Amino acid sequence: MIGISVDKIMRKGLITARKKDSVEKVAKTLRWSKISRVVVTEKGKIVGVVTEKDIMGEIVAAGRSTKTQIGKIMKYPVKTVTLDTDIEDALKTMIKYNISGLPVVSKGKPIGIVTEKDMIRAEPGLLELMKERGNLEHIPPAGKEALISGECDNCGNYFEDLKIVEGQLLCEDCR
Repeated sequence: MIGISVDKIMRKGLITARKKDSVEKVAKTLRWSKISRVVVTEKGKIVGVVTEKDIMGEIVAAGRSTKTQIGKIMKYPVKTVTLDTDIEDALKTMIKYNISGLPVVSKGKPIGIVTEKDMIRAEPGLLELMKERGNLEHIPPAGKEALISGECDNCGNYFEDLKIVEGQLLCEDCR
């Protein structure tokens, strides 16, 4: 055990999609968000995940329409971790299932993500730098809309429509 829990290195907030969203919409979200996967949710529960590789293999290489609903190519069930999972255990899960990221859940709700890159950044000396830089770099730039699911930084409740206000993820009531 490394002794560092996922909550220390994860990125808070999670860009999500719905099963009925088109591959084209999700691909654009991935591109401008500079992320490589999107978690598919229904009623606050994770129902699947779609990666850039899934889109390339299932749509582009197969010659299928980008209007295809994401629910038709998403992978499930999705492996997840909790806030108190040691990063060594999370890494073992990634290696075992050949995946590069794990949604982080709290009380059954998705609140963030931890990736291999996050773990690499957690090497001694880089952890402090990460704290200074914050952990919201994957959130969409101003003017771009995306569903952001997670816990409100102010009230701590789970929402599927968080917005970034002065570097914090806030629900409608706390904005």
